[in-house]
Amino acid sequence: MNIGKRLTYLIETYNKIEPDLNTWPIPEVEWSAVLGKKLPLRHELAAILAEKWNVPIAYLTAYEQNDLTIHRELQQLQHELLTNDERAAQRMRDLDQPMSINSIVQEVIFHLLKAVYHYKENQLAKAAQIEKDYLAIMLPDRRMLKETVAFQRAYFYYFGVKYFFEGNAAESLDYFERLLEKSNDPDEVVSVMQNLALITKNNKDYDQAIHYMKELESFSRKLHHNRGLSVALNYLGVLHLLKGSYPTSIYYFEKLNEMELEPLMQARLYHNLGVLYGKQDRYEDAIAMYHQTIDWQTSRGFDDELFFSYHALARNYFHIGNHDQAARFLNKAKEIAKNEEENMLADMLDADILEEDNIQEAIAIYEKAADYFANLRKLDEIYQKLIKLYEKNGDPNKAGKYEQLQHKLHIKLEKEKEA
Repeated sequence: MNIGKRLTYLIETYNKIEPDLNTWPIPEVEWSAVLGKKLPLRHELAAILAEKWNVPIAYLTAYEQNDLTIHRELQQLQHELLTNDERAAQRMRDLDQPMSINSIVQEVIFHLLKAVYHYKENQLAKAAQIEKDYLAIMLPDRRMLKETVAFQRAYFYYFGVKYFFEGNAAESLDYFERLLEKSNDPDEVVSVMQNLALITKNNKDYDQAIHYMKELESFSRKLHHNRGLSVALNYLGVLHLLKGSYPTSIYYFEKLNEMELEPLMQARLYHNLGVLYGKQDRYEDAIAMYHQTIDWQTSRGFDDELFFSYHALARNYFHIGNHDQAARFLNKAKEIAKNEEENMLADMLDADILEEDNIQEAIAIYEKAADYFANLRKLDEIYQKLIKLYEKNGDPNKAGKYEQLQHKLHIKLEKEKEA
């Protein structure tokens, strides 16, 4: 990288006026060569530009000199962004002063990491502004990766995050894999591998995600890295749950339960074990686990997921025929429901409880749910329920209608799986 791009950036973004080649001591051919990255900027011309443009002289003369202090700050910023350290925001604000970083390479690294920060905060407009105003001008050609390892790490991280938010899983995966090759810090390795597993999980490539987490499990055990091991075991439990391998999923979650975990992760572990026990029809075990989940959540103020714990507990009481307890915990769930989706989930369980006494009301609730939910797998469950309700109510035509809808839905799900 050289001064030509920086001069172009100042002219285009800060509206600096180009030199009057009739009065300034610079031939037009030399100025064109500087902008074209063929010549450096002479010090005497840099001094004139710095005065005319009101920019620090070092910004035009020390552009190839890395500052060791800035280098350490940028390395720490990337570490904090990778590991979700809350201090990243303050460090970024401290570095974010116009024309305060003399080195072009270090300035580009900072803007790459600044864009990552905005992506992670879901501030997509701000990330796009950085890309338009700065990176579009200053970022080198993608084939030119001869800069420092620090630059390459920021570059790979930025494109990994950018493509993830754009829904381009293949490109995102490629850049995170390249970032992994450049990562030595154990906490960063854990975070990068977690991102690799997340991308492949979201892409429904569960076997590849399991492969990443098995590697992370081995890496973490070797280094006695508890956070990495807990991340790996948790993902392995979730991934096997998604695959329907319930005994294997329980194995990993029970291994995780032997560890000392952060309180929020412990609450989610109890909940996941409850889900798994329920899927194996071990309803009493599931009920015991959901009670543990609720006790843990309420004692530590984890209210965000409390609705789902009450709802799951009510459902499992319903499965063992204890309708009084089912109604009791369903009412608790309804009291803290925060949005229409949670209200709809509560109504659907209410319909299950009321089904024997008022099948028409149960049908009405499930038809309303069919109009509300867009998630294909949730719709599959709802259609199956409506088929059974209409068959039970002696209405084969309506049951047939939902069988056709379910058939079309299964075709969509199969295409989604193939994609």
